[in-house]
Amino acid sequence: MYKCFLSKSILTLCFVFMSLIPFVTGDAGMTSTASATNACDLPNYPNPLCTGVPVGTVLTTINGDYTVKTNNEVIDKKHITGDLIIKAANVVIKNSQIDGVVTNEIGGIFYGPFTITDSTVGPPIGCVVGVAIGDSNYTAIRVRTRGVDDGFRISQPGNVIVRDSYYKGCVPNVADPHPDGIQSVCETTCSSILVTHNTFDQRGMSKSNSPIFIVDPLARNVTVNNNLIGGGTYSLQLEWGGGPNWNVSGNKIIYNSWKYAPASMEGTCSNINWGSGNASVTINQNYQITGTVTNYTSCID
Repeated sequence: MYKCFLSKSILTLCFVFMSLIPFVTGDAGMTSTASATNACDLPNYPNPLCTGVPVGTVLTTINGDYTVKTNNEVIDKKHITGDLIIKAANVVIKNSQIDGVVTNEIGGIFYGPFTITDSTVGPPIGCVVGVAIGDSNYTAIRVRTRGVDDGFRISQPGNVIVRDSYYKGCVPNVADPHPDGIQSVCETTCSSILVTHNTFDQRGMSKSNSPIFIVDPLARNVTVNNNLIGGGTYSLQLEWGGGPNWNVSGNKIIYNSWKYAPASMEGTCSNINWGSGNASVTINQNYQITGTVTNYTSCID
């Protein structure tokens, strides 16, 4: 497992933090027993009970790391106790639990594409340094990440969709952690990035960066909409670097959960299509919105 502590903003000192195991904190007190895949559709948001391995799924265990080398392989109803390493194209992962991380970047080579749905990624206890799912050419739907400080990574060439998924941040026991819910790390152009209808929760953490942190100057064609976001230095931190305007709309930021401000577009608002619905809100223990505090009708630089 690995993590790049890349941070390109002056805010990389980012200190706001938590000491409890994150996924435990995220589940505490939840009362819903819904497990249907549509249980968190708008106007609701993803939570641990409607993401990850569906309730009642019987899993077959694969001990240790597992490397996919065959194109079109389907991994269904598996419990992989280590990492899932993808070195093939058109891989499908579904209804599975991976106690390590899922990666398609091996030695600087990016494989894929792959799709992961209705799966749980990360260790069942503790918090490790790593990226739960990365790095490019992937689609993640109804995925629950746990016990890994970074949720999703975007690297070149991009082509990433993260939808209907749940991330609860945690703080690993290292000297200078920088947890992110989703982060771009682009050495060359990362294009076609869609982050839609997810929950990224970094509330209560003793240290964190941002739940959504896409600031690479080489990131292109970015849409961030209808996410529920909490915690971090800036809960929503974006920086347009070129190409078409980015689209940002419908995002709900949990009121007073941030350290510095609810959002920052890093001075690039002129290249952000700031749509309707961005607001700070209050929520209940099931991640359901209970009220709107402030509607952000203008882009926040």
